[in-house]
Amino acid sequence: MAKKKTDRIVIKLIDKEAGTDGNSYPPSIYWTEKNKKNTTAKLKLKKYNRYKKAYTEHTETK
Repeated sequence: MAKKKTDRIVIKLIDKEAGTDGNSYPPSIYWTEKNKKNTTAKLKLKKYNRYKKAYTEHTETK
């Protein structure tokens, strides 16, 4: 039998630039998994924001 995936958790990545400094575009949201044993710090990835039409930094939120 296959072992259950217990160390992987589902996280939400949100664009941290949205709504700041007069930006009127909504936040871009991505869902992904991470291994909580190997990556204990908050995840930061550059992802595409379809509202801004550019790559922006997305950070992990709860």
